[in-house]
Amino acid sequence: MKLIYEIDFSALSPEGKQRFMNYLQDDMEACFEDEPLEVQRLAMTLIFTRWWNSYKHIAPEEPTPEILGTAIELLWDFLEGKCGDREFDRF
Repeated sequence: MKLIYEIDFSALSPEGKQRFMNYLQDDMEACFEDEPLEVQRLAMTLIFTRWWNSYKHIAPEEPTPEILGTAIELLWDFLEGKCGDREFDRF
């Protein structure tokens, strides 16, 4: 299995993009399961941000799920110390 951070989302076929989205969390967990929690959170933030930017670039006419923008914003806020563990975990 290719490491999730090595995948070029924009180069995937439509089927590959669908698979990527359907199994994103599972693939992320498998890729970073041996890393400390702080590294896992940073990886989630960077991967979601990269995916979000690719998606908006590839399909600007398609509506993007609002929850994904909220999740990315919360991840960055957490990493920047703008929200605590409790708020992050509740989300």
